[in-house]
Amino acid sequence: MHKICLACGATYGKPSKLAYWQWEQSQYCSRACSHQARRVTQRLPNEEFKGRYRKVKTPDGRNVLEHRWVMEQHLGRRLESWEQVHHLNHDTLDNRVENLEVVSSAEHGKRHTRHPVTKTCEVCGAEYTPHKTKRARQKTCGDACRTTLIWRTRRASSAR
Repeated sequence: MHKICLACGATYGKPSKLAYWQWEQSQYCSRACSHQARRVTQRLPNEEFKGRYRKVKTPDGRNVLEHRWVMEQHLGRRLESWEQVHHLNHDTLDNRVENLEVVSSAEHGKRHTRHPVTKTCEVCGAEYTPHKTKRARQKTCGDACRTTLIWRTRRASSAR
C-alpha cells in the first residue's frame, strides 16, 4: 500500500516503526516535506511571540504582550502585575477589546480549570474539595466513604 506525498509528489510506503493508524493519517513522505508544506502559511517571526501570544513594542520602548497592551489602552492605565487578561473566546491571537477581560490570578485559574474545584460525595452527599491532582477521579470525601463505595461496588458486581 502506497501514498502520494502532498508536498513533493513522491510515492511512499508505511515505515516499519510507524503504527498503521498513524500512517493512515500521514500526508507527507518525510518531516522535511511536512515542514515545507506548513511554511506556505504566513508565520510571524519568533521574536513577536511568547508562547502563543503576540508581542508588541510600545511607544515608550518596552516589549509587552499585545492583549495586555490593548487592555491598558482601553483602561487608560498600566495593568498591575497581579491582573490577568482573559480571552473570552480562548483564541490567544484575537486581541479585540470585546474579547478581553481583566481578572485576578485566582479567577483566571478557575476559568481554565477543566474539573470542578468542589465536588459532592457519592456516598454521603457532602460537598468537599479534592486535591488538585485528584479532581478528575476522586468520588468520595474521605476514607470512610471511599471504603463504603468500594464495598457497594463489589456487592453490585458479585450480584450479577
